[in-house]
Amino acid sequence: MTYRSKKDGGLVGIAIGASILLFGTSGALIGLTFYAHQPLLLLPALIESAVGCLLVWMLASSAYEITETNLAIRFGPLHWSIPLESITEVFATRRLILKPGWGLAWSLDRLLIKCRDRFLLFGISPDDKTAFLAELVRVRPELKITDC
Repeated sequence: MTYRSKKDGGLVGIAIGASILLFGTSGALIGLTFYAHQPLLLLPALIESAVGCLLVWMLASSAYEITETNLAIRFGPLHWSIPLESITEVFATRRLILKPGWGLAWSLDRLLIKCRDRFLLFGISPDDKTAFLAELVRVRPELKITDC
């Protein structure tokens, strides 16, 4: 089953504000390119536009899917497929915890997934956390789930 990402208003506001700022300064640079006849200003304008598009893409299309064998994480253009047998522990947290990992969550109400063959944790925030955990335990009954 596929679970959409839970999104906190503050984090969404920061992401949208940053995207607007990036698109605005990119537009200003493009205007300055033609006004000042400086074609090299197109390069930072394109980079800023690409970063703004990437941020909007990650915000719009983050989701998590549990299959019988894998946990698929989609975060914009980034995709991970984690074998369920490699997941050793899941930490449920609502606090800002500074642990090395992939912060693939738009909410502080998230799950930190520890895998046997990976150094970094995966931080995700499914919209329906209890249903996500119930399905994860259904396909992996021996999984350890703790609160931080």
